[in-house]
Amino acid sequence: MAFSEKRYLNRLKYELKRRGLSDEILKDVVEAFDSARECGESPEAVAERLGTPAAFAESFGGSKARSVHVFAIISAVFIIIGIVLTVAMSLSNGVPSDAIGFAESGTNIYLNGSSVPGILLRILPFALAALFALTEVIVTILALRKRKNKNEKNKILIVCMILFALTVLLLSVSACTDDRITIEDYSWRFDTAVSGGKVTFVSEDNATAYPEATVVDGVLRAKDGELRAVFNEKTYSGTYSVFDRAPEAVNYNVKLFAAEQSEYAVVAFTEYSDGTAAPTLVLSLPGEDGYAVYFTGFKEQ
Repeated sequence: MAFSEKRYLNRLKYELKRRGLSDEILKDVVEAFDSARECGESPEAVAERLGTPAAFAESFGGSKARSVHVFAIISAVFIIIGIVLTVAMSLSNGVPSDAIGFAESGTNIYLNGSSVPGILLRILPFALAALFALTEVIVTILALRKRKNKNEKNKILIVCMILFALTVLLLSVSACTDDRITIEDYSWRFDTAVSGGKVTFVSEDNATAYPEATVVDGVLRAKDGELRAVFNEKTYSGTYSVFDRAPEAVNYNVKLFAAEQSEYAVVAFTEYSDGTAAPTLVLSLPGEDGYAVYFTGFKEQ
């Protein structure tokens, strides 16, 4: 296909621009056409000697700028997916198969935990952010090395800054999902114990609401993996360890009353309809009857 000088130069300008190559190349080609014309060579012959505009531009090592734009879009999509997955995993809940909890207990706390292991839940957002940041650095270096045009370099830097901002957002989302209290933050005053959907034991403060339940005075304290509970002046000692973390709660394995069976506990804030909130501990006791024991946190003087 024969090119006129004007058509060749216009097409070459387009090919150079899309590859991020310098305009100096175009100036050299214009001079080549001028010199050839002075020597009696036709523009069509010059165009044929130089090759197609696309092939000529490609010979300078430029890569299509469109590929960087496509990569930027793909990277942004993956970062957004990473944010969505991080939040989704943080909000996903799982319940131990032998855990016990009842809605009739007067609180909206359940034994909930992330379906993803706690350590993975904490590490994953930072691993994703590190991967995206490394990808941005590599792409930026490769893209800038292949471009001589200052405007194209600026565009690439802007795109990479946007990707970096999304990476920071991913880390921020991860940080914001870690808003929890722990069993060590409070001492725990006994409120109610529920079995089979019925409140069977209550504190003195709740006795009026449950007149048929047995009144029990109890306090539980936790420190350095050790539990100490006092119910009606009888003391129980045991141990606890974290087995999972949800966005606003911490779940524990507990050994307190039944050494042969697994007991569970979850600590979180209970939000009430009037807008107030209180730290709550739910202790799940398996067995023939099965109890969910509720405590409210308080700070000792």
